[in-house]
Amino acid sequence: MPAAITAKALWGRGSRVLTALLTPYVPCVARLAIFVAVAAAALSRIPYLIPVAVFIPYLISFGFALIASFIYRKALGIKTEAIGIVPPAPLMWPRWYIYFKKVAVSYKEFILKVGPLLSAVIIALWPLRAYGPGGYVEDISQSYLAAIGNAFEPLFKPMGLPWQVVMPLIGGWVFKEVVLGLLEATGGLQIISTLPLSSIMAFLVFTAFYSACIATLSVLYRTVGLKLTALSVVVNLAMAYIAALAVYAALSLVPL
Repeated sequence: MPAAITAKALWGRGSRVLTALLTPYVPCVARLAIFVAVAAAALSRIPYLIPVAVFIPYLISFGFALIASFIYRKALGIKTEAIGIVPPAPLMWPRWYIYFKKVAVSYKEFILKVGPLLSAVIIALWPLRAYGPGGYVEDISQSYLAAIGNAFEPLFKPMGLPWQVVMPLIGGWVFKEVVLGLLEATGGLQIISTLPLSSIMAFLVFTAFYSACIATLSVLYRTVGLKLTALSVVVNLAMAYIAALAVYAALSLVPL
């Protein structure tokens, strides 16, 4: 989210738009926590593979960021050439009053514009977890979230991922940290440790850049508009799915 906000400071609309659209391809710190937790849980018997499993999603996401850059440039006609000569920035002592006022204004803007949206999604997520077709449920497998996960499971069946692992990704639209909590709630962390390495890596690669969270998407909307934000989500999902499927297919051919 800070990276998407900072894109506004770049010279030229093309540079601002392209930078903002490519920001979701760079895994944030929250995704790193998911990589480490899942890799540690799934590969505890072969710990020397844990650092490799954490690094590969970064490598692949950066590669697909280059592909996405090419697609956006060609499809949208984006040009990033500098307009005129950028003057050198003068070296000045910071004026703390201006600095803290700017931070306060930005914080207020975030709370007023992004806060209500995040709160609404979080409030909507709890009933989906606590209720199902039969009413209030203790077992999450009987909840509406499980039903949603089962609906999406066929898409991830080619990668060998069950709904207990797929459904937590939906919570990642709110905050990526939610993925770990839902994986624990569904027993996904235990299930993923029984999956083959190809499925584990497919999950990690898909998680790396399948979409930004709602907070980042709201910043993208304010930076590039609704149409380009929607395009970003669609392209992110498509490329993450292709990348995960390719990783699964490639590792399935390797005897382990």
